[in-house]
Amino acid sequence: MQKINFDMDASPDSTEGIIRKPGSKNLYVCLRYFGRQIQRSTGLPDTPENREKVANFLRGVKRRIEERTFRFSEAFPNAPEREKQYFAKLEGWAYQPSWRVRQEAISTLPTSTWSWTP
Repeated sequence: MQKINFDMDASPDSTEGIIRKPGSKNLYVCLRYFGRQIQRSTGLPDTPENREKVANFLRGVKRRIEERTFRFSEAFPNAPEREKQYFAKLEGWAYQPSWRVRQEAISTLPTSTWSWTP
């Protein structure tokens, strides 16, 4: 996949930086964490202001990774729950899905599984 890399400190073949995928107008964050490639859409269109916002975010992520204070689930709250659990385990803590996520999962259960005991 061809990537347009806007991270001036990275080479065009880098696995880290700010990119825009061909055919997309949004910026993406790319980085390696615990040996795994992470690529997430920011949902932000490619503008000079948004590039600066994303660059600041990425610098903060890299700093927290170096300081060992980074938590994947906090930086990427919309990531799949399994991925958040995977990284939490590597980070050395027990991830618990938020109440909102658990509530959404419960609300999708068929009504026949509900029982009420007063």
